[in-house]
Amino acid sequence: MPLHKLVQEIVKNVYLFEGAWPEHHCKLDEGALLNETIPKEEDGSYSECKMYDTNDRNTTTKCTEWEYSDDVGYTVAIQVR
Repeated sequence: MPLHKLVQEIVKNVYLFEGAWPEHHCKLDEGALLNETIPKEEDGSYSECKMYDTNDRNTTTKCTEWEYSDDVGYTVAIQVR
């Protein structure tokens, strides 16, 4: 098979998706501090989906509102059929 035909076959079956996923965390109450309100994940980043319960810091609850960072990170996903 000629090289250009091989490349055409490969490109025909590859999809590239690029999207932005900004850092985010639960929306904080006015005056609340991030490091006292949002638990950290194993990798050291702040949780994107949980916050400490206001009555018990040993318990977490799911977010109902979020705050988003202005910095945008990029994610690239490739799917090959």
